[in-house]
Amino acid sequence: MFWHGCNYPWSTDGTTVYYGMDFGANVWGSHIGVSTRRQAITADFTRMAHLGLTVARWFVFADGRSGIEYDSRGLPAGPDSHLYGDLDAALGIARDVNIRLVLVLLDHRWMFEGVPDVIADPLTGALLEARLADGRAQVLDTQVGRHALMQSVIEPLVRRYGLGGERADLGAQILAFEFMNEPDFNVEDWERDLSWQSSSRERATSSTLTPTRSPRWRLPACTTSGRGAIRILGSISSRSTHIRT
Repeated sequence: MFWHGCNYPWSTDGTTVYYGMDFGANVWGSHIGVSTRRQAITADFTRMAHLGLTVARWFVFADGRSGIEYDSRGLPAGPDSHLYGDLDAALGIARDVNIRLVLVLLDHRWMFEGVPDVIADPLTGALLEARLADGRAQVLDTQVGRHALMQSVIEPLVRRYGLGGERADLGAQILAFEFMNEPDFNVEDWERDLSWQSSSRERATSSTLTPTRSPRWRLPACTTSGRGAIRILGSISSRSTHIRT
C-alpha cells in the first residue's frame, strides 16, 4: 500500500534543531514542544497539504531526551506534564489540514550510550552533536526497563487516543504507531551475519515493543517498525516492517 506522505522527524528554525524535543519537556529543563510553536508547525503542515501530502511521519521520544519522567534508576516512570499537550496540539494541527500521522515512538539512537553521535540540521546540513549525557539502552536491554516503558509510557499513550480513550476524537489522525526508527542499526551481528538467528538483541526488542491489534488496547491504528537498510530485509520475519524509499 502506498500513501503520499513525507518524513517530518524534526524541524529547525535556523537556530535550534528540534530533534526529539517536539513532545514534552527536555532533559535540559526547557519546554519547546509543539504547543509552544503552533504557528510555525501549522505553516509547515499547510504547505504539506497544498502539495497533496496525506501522511506525515513524526518522531515522538526519539533518543529519550523529552516527554518522559525517569525514576532514580533511570527507568521510565511516566509521561511528563507537557507530553499530551504537545501530542494533542500536533494531532489537532494535522486534523485541520486532513493529514494523518505516523507517530515514531523511539529512534535507534535510544540505544546509544557512550557513543559519539551527530545529527544533520535539516535546513543547512550542518552536523551537530546529539549525544545525551546518559544513554537509554538499559531500558530496552532489561526486562524491568521494557516493562516500565510499556506500562508507564506507551500503553497510557495508546489508550489515550484509542477507542474509548480520553482523546479518541484525535485518534483518527493516527495512521500508525512505529515503535522504533531503524532498529537494525543497533544489531552489530548483521555486520557479519544477515541471518535472522543472529539478531537476538533486535528480536528481544521487537517482540516486546510490537503488539498486534490487541483488543485490550483497542488500537484504531496500525503498528509498524521502520528499517533503514534494504540489505537486511531477508533477515526480518516481522509482517509489520516497512522500508522507506
